[in-house]
Amino acid sequence: MPNTLNSFIDDFAALVSPPEVWFRINEVVQNPHSSASDVADVTARDPALTVKLLKIVNSPFYNFPTRVDTVSRAVTILGTSELFTLVTAISAAKVFANIPNNLVRPTTFWRHSICTGIMTRKLARQCNVLHPERLYVAGLLHDIGSLLLYRKFSEKAAKAVLAANGDEQVLYHLESEIFGFNHAQIGAELMRQWNLPSTLVEAIKYHHDPAQMPGDSFDSALVHIADTAANRLDYGCFMEHSADATLLPDPAVWRMTGLPAQALEQAVEGLEEELNAAVAVFLPEDVGSR
Repeated sequence: MPNTLNSFIDDFAALVSPPEVWFRINEVVQNPHSSASDVADVTARDPALTVKLLKIVNSPFYNFPTRVDTVSRAVTILGTSELFTLVTAISAAKVFANIPNNLVRPTTFWRHSICTGIMTRKLARQCNVLHPERLYVAGLLHDIGSLLLYRKFSEKAAKAVLAANGDEQVLYHLESEIFGFNHAQIGAELMRQWNLPSTLVEAIKYHHDPAQMPGDSFDSALVHIADTAANRLDYGCFMEHSADATLLPDPAVWRMTGLPAQALEQAVEGLEEELNAAVAVFLPEDVGSR
């Protein structure tokens, strides 16, 4: 990894470190002697996180038939792994929502991120992935490095964003040319420092170029397809306007997933309604007014 990227990450280390409650929950989850009730007890000690968690669990995002009133019940239904995945998503969204920059509207950025996350999860389900929620998180956080890049180098980044004209693939290559690293590398390194699973870290790092990923590129391929598809939608694009409708996922990347030809059409069905429901519960409260 280039020293310039190391230095860049070091500049933001304190600003984007996980909240204390995340560390406590992670420690319990990683302890083989911990029980589901231990995870619930630690989580419930943070009232704000508990409220947010139950709000999401009881939203159309999960669409459970009966109301979930306690964290312990949520752990029983979701399992410790998925609950921790959800806590990670909530924590990361809150941490990174507090990073100010004048280059992108926070609402636009987070709608694109959430849209990509939902699309990734829907595609994962079509592939019968065992734990599709982990892919929701990969989609949600795929562009998280952009927020730091835009804050640190706002003038140069603005030129790159304008030149890309809604094509994130172009933007990705422009960033590498201008800065020597890109938002995908930044995001991956940040998530590595959060001690997140290597599969998630690699999915973020290679989401623009899954073919370059060493080993299994399935997760990064799904994020790539979801990201490309989201940018073609007026309600899910990363800029104020959608990208060229002719921009399609790389056919070679598509083949990595084994998805059927009609997969995107199926994934877009009901997507806007799902996005609006997810934004209502996932979007950090202080972002909604910006």
